[in-house]
Amino acid sequence: MFKLKGGNIFVWIILGLLIVGLMGFSSGGFGNNIRTIGSVGSKDITVERYARDLQNEIRALSAQTGQPIPFATAQAIGIDRTVLGRLVTSRALDAETERLGMSVGDAEVRSRVLDVPAFRGLDGNFDREAYDETLRRSGLSIKAFEAQIREDATRTLLQGAVGAGFATVPTYENTLFNYLGARRNFIWAPLDASLLAQPVGTPSEADLTEYHTANPEAFTTPEIKKLTIAVLVPEDLLDQIDVADEDLAELYQDRIDEFVQPERRLVERLVLNDEATAQAAKDRLDAGELTFEALVTERGLDLADIDMGDMTQADLGAAGDAIFALEDPGVVGPLPSDLGPALYRMNAVLLAQNVTLEDARTDLTREIAGDMARRQINNLSREVDDLLAGGATLEEVTDETDMTLQQMDWHADFEAPLASYAAFRQAALAATTDDFPELIELDDGGIFALRLDDVVPPALEPLDDVRDAVSAAWQDSETLARIADVAEGLIAPLENGVDMASLGLTATIEQDMTRDDVIPGTPINLMSEVFEMEQNEARIVTENDQLVLVHILDILPPDETNNEILALRNAIVGGASQDLAQDILQAFSNGIQTREDIRINQTALDAVHLNFQ
Repeated sequence: MFKLKGGNIFVWIILGLLIVGLMGFSSGGFGNNIRTIGSVGSKDITVERYARDLQNEIRALSAQTGQPIPFATAQAIGIDRTVLGRLVTSRALDAETERLGMSVGDAEVRSRVLDVPAFRGLDGNFDREAYDETLRRSGLSIKAFEAQIREDATRTLLQGAVGAGFATVPTYENTLFNYLGARRNFIWAPLDASLLAQPVGTPSEADLTEYHTANPEAFTTPEIKKLTIAVLVPEDLLDQIDVADEDLAELYQDRIDEFVQPERRLVERLVLNDEATAQAAKDRLDAGELTFEALVTERGLDLADIDMGDMTQADLGAAGDAIFALEDPGVVGPLPSDLGPALYRMNAVLLAQNVTLEDARTDLTREIAGDMARRQINNLSREVDDLLAGGATLEEVTDETDMTLQQMDWHADFEAPLASYAAFRQAALAATTDDFPELIELDDGGIFALRLDDVVPPALEPLDDVRDAVSAAWQDSETLARIADVAEGLIAPLENGVDMASLGLTATIEQDMTRDDVIPGTPINLMSEVFEMEQNEARIVTENDQLVLVHILDILPPDETNNEILALRNAIVGGASQDLAQDILQAFSNGIQTREDIRINQTALDAVHLNFQ
C-alpha cells in the first residue's frame, strides 16, 4: 500500500545498495560496452542498478522460503520481470520530475547521507573515511551515489504529491465494514446415519457397475514413470566407517555443555522500584489480592519481558539460594538483583543432566560417521560425473562405484525413502525418455542419477480389481444421499418454529459469529453458506462426508461497541485511502510511460542474467 514515509523508503533503498553480496555487479563484469539495460526517455536504467535490485529480490525470496532460490526458478516465477517493471516505473517518475523541474536541495541530500548508519564511525557520527570506503566497495562513486539520492528523494516528493489527500466515500467504507463485521446467530446439528431407519445394505451388481462407470477418477491409476536409479546416501556407508575413540572423545568434549548440565530452574524476575514497594507487592500476593500475572500487567509489562529462562544457582547470584530452596513452583522475594530488589517466580525444576560418553556413544558415532560418509560421497561425485559424461549406463556406474541400483514405479503420491527428497521428486517429475542421466545432490549429502525407461499412462482399473473399494464408496455415497433426503424433510418444520431437539437432533447454538470464525468439526464451507442464508432459513451444508443442518436465528449488524470491530473500521478507512492513493499513483506512472520512449536492451539483460547462472 502507498505510504508517505519517504525516510523509511530511502533507508531501505540505501540498505539495498550497500549489501556486500551485490558488490560484484560492477560494469566491468558485463563487458566495457554494456553500461545500461535500457532507458525511459532521458533516464538510463544501469546494469549495476538492475543487477543489484535483482539480486536483492532473489535474496529476499530465499529468506522467506528458508532455502536458496536458483536463478532459473526466480526467472520462471517472473522475478526478473517484476524488478525490470519496477525500475521502468521509477525511471519514468524520474523523467517526469526532470520535466517538471523538480529537485531537492543539497541540504536534503546531505541530511540523508548523514542518516545512513553504514557511514557512521564508532562514536556514532558521520565518518568521511567510512563513507568513501563503503561506496568504493559498493562500486559507486560519490557523485553517482549522491545523484541517486537526489533522484530518490525527488521521486518520493513527487509520489507524495500525487498520492496525498485522497479519501474514499463513506458509502464504500460502510459497505465493506458492514460486510466484514456482520454477525449471525444460528443453530446447527450434525447429520449422520442415526437418522436412517436402516443401513443402506449391500450394493447390487448393477449398482457397482453404475458407480464404477460414473466415478472413473476414483478408480483410475495415476501416470506411472518406470525409473532406473543409481543412488548413494550417507546411511548406506555408515556400517563401513570406523570411528576412532579419540574422535568420539573430542566431539563429546566440544559439546560437553549439551551433555552435562547442573540443576536449573525456570525463573521469571519482576524488578520493583525499591525494597518497600517490592515487599508491599509480595504482601498483596500472599494475601491473595492479585495474581503474579496481574502484578506484572500492573507494572506495564508482559510475562515475556520478565522471563529469564532456565537458570543455574550460580546464574542467579545472591538470589540463588532462596530460589533453589523451593521444591515446588512459587514466588519468593524481595531478593537482590543487578537491577534492584525483585520478586522471583520459579515455574519448574529442571534436574541435573549427566550424559556420559558411553551413553552418547551411539549418537556421536552416527554423527561422525555421517560427516565422513558425506565427505566420501562428495569425493565420489566427480568420478560418477566423469562416468556419466563418458556415456556409462547407470548399471555400469553401480558396478564400478558404491552406488546401488533401484527400480521404481514412480507417481506423484509414491511413498519411499528416496521419493521423500524434494530434489528427487523434482527430477522424477521433469524426467523424459530423451534425457541422459545426470548426477543430482540430495539435501543430506547423498547423490543419485535416474533414467526414465517408460511411461504408463493413467488407466481405469477393471471393476473386478477394485470391487471392494467400489462397494465401500457406493455405501458411503448412498448413506450420505439418504441422510440428506431425510434431512430435507426437517427443513420445513424448523422454519415453522419446531426446535431441533424435538426433531431428535443434537444441536449447538452459535452467537455473534462473523465470516472469519471457524467452528471445529463442521464443514469448511459452513460460514460462507451461513452468510448467504436469509432470516429463519434452514439449509443442509455438505462438504465431503460431512453434513450439518443449519437454521438462521438472527442476522445482526457489526457490534460497534466491540474494540476489535472499531479497529476493523479504522483499518478499512486507512487501507481504502491508501489503496486509492496507490491506484492513482500507478495510473499516473502509466500515463508517464505512455509518453516516454521506453527502450530495453535484451542483449544487456541476457548478459546480466548470464552472471546469475
